[in-house]
Amino acid sequence: MKSVIAFSAVLASASAFVPSASFVGSPVSSVTRPASSTAVSMAASDMVGASAPLGFFDPMGFSKGPAERLNAYREAELKHGRTAMLAVVGFLTQENWHPLYNGGLSSNPVKAITEVPPEGLFQIVMFIGFLEYVISQIVAKPGYIPGDYVGANDLFSEEGPHSQWETYQLKELHNGRAAMMGITGLVTHNFLTGGMPAFEQISRGVYSGGIH
Repeated sequence: MKSVIAFSAVLASASAFVPSASFVGSPVSSVTRPASSTAVSMAASDMVGASAPLGFFDPMGFSKGPAERLNAYREAELKHGRTAMLAVVGFLTQENWHPLYNGGLSSNPVKAITEVPPEGLFQIVMFIGFLEYVISQIVAKPGYIPGDYVGANDLFSEEGPHSQWETYQLKELHNGRAAMMGITGLVTHNFLTGGMPAFEQISRGVYSGGIH
């Protein structure tokens, strides 16, 4: 019962962070955005992220759905990419440094999560729920652009053949995709090597034909 009350309190406090009006972005720029920029209305093959070397790559046919579904897929890709970028940094940090505590947990990130006490796991889940609630409220606002929670697109110029916002999105998508592959590789090699730190794996040649 206490857990339910605590979770309800978190959701109530989270509402204070949710914009009450339509999502209009940051007012710092006078650049006028076309209405089509708030939704994916272009052909999927022309969307930001369809770039070399694969170009437009959709073997499963996910892009054949309506614009709303494409927006949801782009939203999910950006969210997963951002989470993966943080995960890679956190994984490597946990293996080598412990800035938030003075020992007590394993330096093996995969093992450390099993050593967190139930109270700590509860706090993690509550915080994730708080973020998801706030984000879901922002996403529901009219004029929302996938991945842009604070109106950052208004900070970029539309001048030139490719807008600064498109360039920024492309860089973030590339880094997010690389990070998703990166954290998958880190966790996989952690299991395959029995928890050997990533930097030690590199120095011992795990990635170049086995441990030497």
